[in-house]
Amino acid sequence: MSEHYVNTEVTQTVSTASNHVEGGWPKDVNPNEMEQVARYRKKVEKDEAYIQTILKLASIAEDVIRSNNAIDIYEDYFNEEEDDTDYDATPRARTVNVFRDPCEKKRSAVHMSWHPDGAERLVAAYSDISFEQSDSGISYDSYVWNSINPNKPEMILSPACSICMC
Repeated sequence: MSEHYVNTEVTQTVSTASNHVEGGWPKDVNPNEMEQVARYRKKVEKDEAYIQTILKLASIAEDVIRSNNAIDIYEDYFNEEEDDTDYDATPRARTVNVFRDPCEKKRSAVHMSWHPDGAERLVAAYSDISFEQSDSGISYDSYVWNSINPNKPEMILSPACSICMC
């Protein structure tokens, strides 16, 4: 048996989308005019570079098809029923997400609470334990995190003073 852990740096991700309707045509070709499109296609299909590209792509596609045909995708490779009584009942825990405090000066998480509707949102209250001695420039912000996107907080809660849970 082997076990391995890796802790990687958090990467900020952003979801974006694009809607491609019609494009890639030269300015003098109107994609709504079938005659102009057909004329342009005939011109491109006669180009030597187009023919070479199609032959190269066909060769790659043929290799992939032959590879897929070599494997019986309908064969039942794991037909034995697994015996559920042979599992190890030792309790385990694993890290699913790491919610890092975005504040530059690192603070401790003094309290955390899950949203009552399920395990998707988590609120974390951060505070500098030595807040009585610290400078006045420290952030009091706490955060609502979404477990689906742990890279940045879903909401920032900004109290007037430091939060401490006793």
